[in-house]
Amino acid sequence: MLFYKKERRKHMIGKQELVEELANRTGLSKKEAKLAHETIFQLIQEQLAKGKRVKLVGFGAFFVKTRVAHIGIHPTTRERIQVPETNVPLFRPGTHLRKAINQRGVE
Repeated sequence: MLFYKKERRKHMIGKQELVEELANRTGLSKKEAKLAHETIFQLIQEQLAKGKRVKLVGFGAFFVKTRVAHIGIHPTTRERIQVPETNVPLFRPGTHLRKAINQRGVE
């Protein structure tokens, strides 16, 4: 299991690496890059919380979808339970992002 987690990390970039790359590419300090990163994601989160769609042309769109209430089955007791309506954040990639991924391929 530990091996699997290490393998998965090779193909992943985290917040710290993203902030470092942002700082390197823009000439911002790491502190400024971290603030920019946090501000962008906070703005997206706030707009989604208001029920608005956030569209970044060429990259994709963030939006909220409402899942209707339904009857579920508790996995342990097999009892039928009422699952309430929930809002779920979703992302739909844009054309440029899909093309870039397909041209590059997944390593």
